[in-house]
Amino acid sequence: MEDFIEFVLAEQFVTPTRDDWRQVLRAKRREWEETQAKAAARRHAPAVAETLRGLGWKVAPPSEPASG
Repeated sequence: MEDFIEFVLAEQFVTPTRDDWRQVLRAKRREWEETQAKAAARRHAPAVAETLRGLGWKVAPPSEPASG
């Protein structure tokens, strides 16, 4: 949605109601990306751990499986 909003504002199909619309969109996009990353990490924990290890992080499985 943020991409579409940015498009219509950048192409001047609508007039922004605030001067900081780019910063607002950037913040909303960051929130959405973080939410998606957390959800993906829960669903694909082994792949996330492997990726983090590849980036130099030290990652170990939990001593007990998470409930939920």
